Amino acid sequence: MRNAPPRELSGVRSNNPPTLIGESLSWASPNGVAGRLIVEHPDVAPDGVGLEQIFAWVIALPDFDDDPGLVNDSLLEDILREWYEELNPI
Repeated sequence: MRNAPPRELSGVRSNNPPTLIGESLSWASPNGVAGRLIVEHPDVAPDGVGLEQIFAWVIALPDFDDDPGLVNDSLLEDILREWYEELNPI
């Protein structure tokens, strides 16, 4: 099966580089991970999601390409904060 070219995700803040489907995600890209979670879980409010659930969803993303053992609460909180800010711009 041939990989499709990367495409932009909707819902990503315009002042940040676009998140592309097909680009690898890592713990170092909380905005990209948050954008992908918005697409994967569009009916979920991030303020109702715990860190364990975020961890499970992140490592299940098809483009996530980082070591799950490197995670810590701060990284997961960064992802949650980015997700919240994407859905609730100032």
